[in-house]
Amino acid sequence: MNKKTFKKFFLIFFLGIIAMSFSMETIVYAAGYDTAGYLQKKKKRKPPKQPRKHIVKHHKKAAAKVIRHHRYGKVVLVPPTGHKVIVVKGRKYYYHNGVYYWSGKSGYTVISGPVGARITVLPTGYKRIYVGTTPYYFYYGTYYHYDPVEKVYAVIDSPAGAEILDLPEGYETLYLGTTPYYYYHGTYYRYDPVRKIYVVIKAPEGLILKTLPYGYKTVVVEGKNRYLYRGVYYSPIKRKGVTVYKVVK
Repeated sequence: MNKKTFKKFFLIFFLGIIAMSFSMETIVYAAGYDTAGYLQKKKKRKPPKQPRKHIVKHHKKAAAKVIRHHRYGKVVLVPPTGHKVIVVKGRKYYYHNGVYYWSGKSGYTVISGPVGARITVLPTGYKRIYVGTTPYYFYYGTYYHYDPVEKVYAVIDSPAGAEILDLPEGYETLYLGTTPYYYYHGTYYRYDPVRKIYVVIKAPEGLILKTLPYGYKTVVVEGKNRYLYRGVYYSPIKRKGVTVYKVVK
């Protein structure tokens, strides 16, 4: 074999080897393996991006503002900013947003509105109630009657038969035997479980209070001291060494 023939034979042989190598690699990849014989990991295809939808945000309605007050009997060092001074029978009271304060040695105490106090505008959130056909206005333990002549709302004694859905904060639950009554600064209620309302009633005789309502008067009846508030007499008695006050005629 001469040199020319040998070179031609070697070139054909070399090209054949390369061709076989490419063919094997193609077969291996087609089978899912790499050139070293390891199984290839198939790449997960990402789903095509969806067009962004226009989102409409629904704004919630703002909740009605709830006015918070000090509960009945709460003592504060100073009356609220913006209060008004109301004078009833020579006595000063402090009024702010439907709440009345009585000044004493320890500070200013939250009370029910004193009978005779007058305001020109009812506080926000008042309730109109009827006893028979007579309209009254109620807010945070205080009852009002409108005076059309002077165009003012006058604080009155709690009208018997008036009905409310919720008691003001600071009320007390008192018992006469096993019967519960609800008391708030000189006003007495009974609960009607059928109608689910609280009804103003006359002070139940024999009911015991731990403290007297603010604004009571000391009177003498048959030689004995009694305490009078809104037409109700209270007699001091001792229970376990502590003075309490009993509703009497």
